[in-house]
Amino acid sequence: AQGFRDKYRLSGQPADGGKEGRATAFERVRRTLNENGKDALAWIDYGNLLWGEGRPLLAKIMYERALLLNPKAAAALNNRGVLIASGSGQEDWIRVAEANQYFKQAIEKDELFLAAKFNRGVILNYYRIFSKAKPYWVQVAAVAPQPDVFDGIAISDQGQGALDAADKGFQKATKAGGDSSRPSVVYHQ
Repeated sequence: AQGFRDKYRLSGQPADGGKEGRATAFERVRRTLNENGKDALAWIDYGNLLWGEGRPLLAKIMYERALLLNPKAAAALNNRGVLIASGSGQEDWIRVAEANQYFKQAIEKDELFLAAKFNRGVILNYYRIFSKAKPYWVQVAAVAPQPDVFDGIAISDQGQGALDAADKGFQKATKAGGDSSRPSVVYHQ
């Protein structure tokens, strides 16, 4: 068993602009920052939109700006970790350890911060630390019962030898709307 890669979650504004679209979201966030340059959440949203345009270095600066304004901004810590973990060099343990540290800091700042718990689960499953990954997945599933979260639990179960529980978890993810041909199911069955 091994967890999926590159399936991290940003916090805040969707990187593609969401329902309002990237151009409108950029306009709204820039207007917010012009009105209040100390709005840490707006800096996080701006970073996400820049990330969505393929500009990770500028996104990093926006997240760091948010952290300067609010050192307790769990979303900025989480997104900084996503940026590091999603970069080149997936097997670079130093990068993974750094990203993981950002996720841990985000959870320390806000113990209910689901995106960071999801991202910790992804990293721990990928590096086959299933027993530590599963509690994060279970916590996320209690609030956000989504197919990829159920897959995370199933992968953790399978990695710990609980094959029946894993099979039930994959089935639960499919019933929750997961594609029956998704990579996590195909790889693990």
